[in-house]
Amino acid sequence: MTLPSDVEQAIEKAYHEMLKDVHHNLHLKQRLYIYKAITVTAGFKAKKIRGWLALLTAKLVLPIWEKEKPDDKLPRTLLQVAENFLLNNISLEEIDKDYNLKSIVAGGLYVNWDISTEADYSLDAIVTALAEILGIVLNSEQTQRQIEWEIEQGFPDEMMIRLYVDTALVTVCAYSGISFDWDALNIKQLNAISDSEEIIAYVKTSFNPNFNPTKRLEFWEWWLTKAIPQAWELAQQSTSS
Repeated sequence: MTLPSDVEQAIEKAYHEMLKDVHHNLHLKQRLYIYKAITVTAGFKAKKIRGWLALLTAKLVLPIWEKEKPDDKLPRTLLQVAENFLLNNISLEEIDKDYNLKSIVAGGLYVNWDISTEADYSLDAIVTALAEILGIVLNSEQTQRQIEWEIEQGFPDEMMIRLYVDTALVTVCAYSGISFDWDALNIKQLNAISDSEEIIAYVKTSFNPNFNPTKRLEFWEWWLTKAIPQAWELAQQSTSS
């Protein structure tokens, strides 16, 4: 699949930035350049491209959930409903009537389940994907301003994991773990606003003992070089069908 040159250039720049990062992070600031390039070049199809990208991304970590809770098929069912929406096989009104997904997404899927952090993040990825696909806004204007500030500061994905920015943010944490030593950072009792520079300096050099940088590299290589082109192609097919 050949992408427009502006999108290709944004992906290439993001890829090199990710390789240079000690944790192989691809910060939101770089991803926003890709999203902007998609919006500018794809026009009315951009929303569908973002939707397919969110679906492909969430599906990647669905097995994490199903390994721990094999009898619970709700997350898989919800992703299938979202895929049918992208394929134009079901309307938003039918989805809301049959599944009440707007309430599910707004309230999250589960509370206080005895699951691993990775499984918990995989559920968050599914919720975020559903919101992206169905066009459900989960953040208030105040929260959105906070997100914009944190992106500009260069906060890592892990520190915005409950803010529903994009599906990739929470999926990469489910896939590869938390990159920095969060427990040690909490001991420092730093303020996110007044101590932002110290926080960012710390997370750039700290490693969580369970973090797998190879898995993070693997995820972003897949997302940049496989998932985006596939989402683009799926959007073309489902828009013309």
